[in-house]
Amino acid sequence: MTETGPVDGLALRRALSRFATGVTVITAVDPATAEPRGMTANAFMSGSLVPPLILVSVKLSAHLHTALSDNSWFGVSVLPESLEREARRFAGLPLEPQEPPPRLEWQGDVPVLERAIAWFTATIVNRHPTGDHTLFVGEVRDFAAPHPDAVPLIFHGSQFAHLDTRHEYRPLPSDPWGWALDLWG
Repeated sequence: MTETGPVDGLALRRALSRFATGVTVITAVDPATAEPRGMTANAFMSGSLVPPLILVSVKLSAHLHTALSDNSWFGVSVLPESLEREARRFAGLPLEPQEPPPRLEWQGDVPVLERAIAWFTATIVNRHPTGDHTLFVGEVRDFAAPHPDAVPLIFHGSQFAHLDTRHEYRPLPSDPWGWALDLWG
């Protein structure tokens, strides 16, 4: 509820779409079929460095939700713009009929996408119901960033977008927000 009445879901979705995020594919193995499953998601974040935690938010009605609910681990692949087709595939968007199947590689018992900018495997340590989603908290088991120079795929305005790489990037200082400085002194 707002001061003026119920929240307009469509207007809220439009406002939330103004936040640009990276694009990931979350993966797990379906315990019923032993087949890998995945979904495109932008609801991924780091939770903690000590212990090393990552979080994903998955809608209750998503096919992957059952696999995650019945598993003790999951994988996350951070996508470069060159894998937009895979982002579309795992989002359930239509593809050309002759599209080849996704190329997965196995990190132990966890599938991740080949050619990901970075990938993480995690053991689920907590599940938090949050409205029509569940927040899965995973402790990082393994990770790699095999393609750190690849340009990331972005999601903005409810569509896939590409980062403008025509300008030179300048690295931020290790404490860009000044938290370590005495701001009040």
